[in-house]
Amino acid sequence: MAIDITSNGGSERNTVIYVTVDTKKINDHNIDQHVVFSDNREDPPQAPGRPQDYVSTIDKGMKVYWRGVVKDADSEDTIEITDVVAKDNRGKWKLLDKVESEQGNKGVKVGKVKNEMIRGEEPYSVKFRINGSSGKEYLVDPKLKMAD
Repeated sequence: MAIDITSNGGSERNTVIYVTVDTKKINDHNIDQHVVFSDNREDPPQAPGRPQDYVSTIDKGMKVYWRGVVKDADSEDTIEITDVVAKDNRGKWKLLDKVESEQGNKGVKVGKVKNEMIRGEEPYSVKFRINGSSGKEYLVDPKLKMAD
């Protein structure tokens, strides 16, 4: 199933966050160096080694998708996003109503952005596995913020 990147008729649009993983080099001790975040917005790609500094912009009332991407396009590896959770406020989101698996694509998560203007950045955690259910789960911590 394709990710919906349409807008609501105004300047607001859905955000797609790409979690690009170097599956050949990642291990328990170098996760941050081999995971890079980017998105379909004007947000610059994250510098390798600093996922906690990456901030994706989202629009109120729209959706945000997290999709795993393998760095080596020739690889047969897969990236499955297993969970996306708020880090603060006891795991309750300030910016999102909920996050769930995308219908028809369990490896992609989709969040519904609240339909009210909320200022500030919200840190969160992305959990992912390489090569499905038998793969080890990894964790990285970027941020979201709502567009003005």
